Amino acid sequence: MQLFYLLIIFNTFGMATSVVQKMVIYRVKDNVTLNVSQIFLEASIATVGLLYIITYNSSAINNLLSDTCRSVIPELTTDQAFALDKVFTLTNTLKGEMNFKYILSVVIVQLCVISVKMLQRTQYLGELIMMLSQMGNELIRFFSTFGLIIGLFLLIGRMLSEEFKFERAYFW
Repeated sequence: MQLFYLLIIFNTFGMATSVVQKMVIYRVKDNVTLNVSQIFLEASIATVGLLYIITYNSSAINNLLSDTCRSVIPELTTDQAFALDKVFTLTNTLKGEMNFKYILSVVIVQLCVISVKMLQRTQYLGELIMMLSQMGNELIRFFSTFGLIIGLFLLIGRMLSEEFKFERAYFW
């Protein structure tokens, strides 16, 4: 649970800095176009991540579950009890608190959308690599075809030059 929390913190700061970076570049540079949907997606990921962090840290711990479990499991440590109470508190929200399950669902959907966008960029990169590969093959074919023709002309020119030298030497 802590690993996911740290991942959300890292992701929130990353998306927030990405939005700020895009806005600064748009403000400073000329002829820059903004991808509004990308900025909106990154800003919403940063916002929901911030809500996740706030909800995770501000929830008052409800120790009902650990108190009940201590009568059945006496060897329950304080760390285990705290983790159990934290999960119980986050999954059973009180009135007036943000719904943690809803926030978590939105985070997962947003991360799936950004993953799909990244995969699309990877697909475009793959298509560019294939195009460059085809261009390289065509360039090799072009040079091999005209290189053979040029080589043939040079070979024939040398042969004719030798033939003319031989004939001139024969007539003198």
